[in-house]
Amino acid sequence: VLSGADLSGVNLSGTNLFFQKMSSAKLVGANLTNANLALAYMDHVNLCGANLKGANLSRAQLSGANLCGAILYCEVEKLTNRYSAHLAWADLRWAKLFGVDLRSADLRYADLSGAELPGADLRDANLTGATLAEAELPGVDLSGVELTGANLRGANLRGANLRGANLTNAVIGNGQRQNEPFIVDRLAGADLTGANLTGVTIEVEDTVT
Repeated sequence: VLSGADLSGVNLSGTNLFFQKMSSAKLVGANLTNANLALAYMDHVNLCGANLKGANLSRAQLSGANLCGAILYCEVEKLTNRYSAHLAWADLRWAKLFGVDLRSADLRYADLSGAELPGADLRDANLTGATLAEAELPGVDLSGVELTGANLRGANLRGANLRGANLTNAVIGNGQRQNEPFIVDRLAGADLTGANLTGVTIEVEDTVT
């Protein structure tokens, strides 16, 4: 059990941490390249500046985690499959992902509710079925992203780049922000050139007076 442990700067490259309990651990600048963190309990973990290249974070619990400046991107051609980072089904609720490089990442069905991603690069990432409700994505590069069936209720997409993104059957709406202008405001300046909007649901609700 590593909950609350200070492992800052420690070399954990290739370590098997499957299902490990690491809640509130401090891993600032740690080397976690190719580590197996699948199903690990990592809520409120501090991973600022950590190197997570090639790490498996599938179904990991990362709610409230701080990944500011963490390195997740790995050249796809060096991997055994096309994904640069493995975060399928991961719990990233309220996680801080400022400026994180998630190009070509596998985020299928991940929960990013309330996550903060200003400056993040999500080009060509797979967010099929992901939950991005209330997420902060202003100016984020989402070009070529797979968002089929994604939940974007209340997400802030102002100025986001959605060129060529696939939003088939995605749901967009005000979410809990019923006292704000409708979603058009939250998409202000977003680039949807070439985006697939087939079956997109835009929820319109009366604003609170």
